[in-house]
Amino acid sequence: MNDSHDHATEGPARIVLAERKNAGIQVTLLWAEDTNAVAVLVRDDGGDEQFELSVEPGADALDTFEHPYAHAAWRGVDYRLGDLRRAA
Repeated sequence: MNDSHDHATEGPARIVLAERKNAGIQVTLLWAEDTNAVAVLVRDDGGDEQFELSVEPGADALDTFEHPYAHAAWRGVDYRLGDLRRAA
C-alpha cells in the first residue's frame, strides 16, 4: 500500500462512521460534516503505509468500505507498492 492521489488526511476533523480491523489492516469509513464528503481510509498497522479513497456522491459508501482493494484497483490506485518493495 502507498499514499495515493486520493489521500487527504489533513483538514477538518472527520467522524468515524464504521471501522474494522483484520490481520493488521484497519479500514475506516469517514464523513466530513462541513463538506458532506465520505472517504475510506485503509491503514497497515505494521507500517506507515495507507491509502484513502474518496466516495463519490451517489456511490455506495458501504461497498467501498467492504471492498476497498477492489475499488482501489478499479480506480488505478497502486496499493501494492509497499508489498513489492518488501519482496525485493
